[in-house]
Amino acid sequence: MPAYDYWLSSLITVPNEVRISLRRALGSAKKIYEANEKTLINTGIPDLLQVQRIVEGKDINILKDYENLERKGIEFTCFHDKKYPPMLPDIFDPPYAYLLTHEYVSRYHPTHGKGDQKGRSASGC
Repeated sequence: MPAYDYWLSSLITVPNEVRISLRRALGSAKKIYEANEKTLINTGIPDLLQVQRIVEGKDINILKDYENLERKGIEFTCFHDKKYPPMLPDIFDPPYAYLLTHEYVSRYHPTHGKGDQKGRSASGC
């Protein structure tokens, strides 16, 4: 569920590499959200401060926050989504997720194939 990935991405004191490795270890951001401190430690996070930040960062309003994001026309893309740019994981410290307005996505995001204002698609450049 994207709302839990949104929650995980909102933990700004947790490095992206920790978020990504946790997501891979537990299989979903929802499982990270539901995990207790012991489970998180058993995933191999070397810094107990990161575990503490994740546990303390659990927010019961996350579903409402995510719905508000969608209602405002903002698209959330996480590193495991098909729309995540294929070369982005290769950079130093790739983002766990990013946000785009629907206006930007409809104009410029190549996976949506709508092209720019002149009707050119990204594949036709």
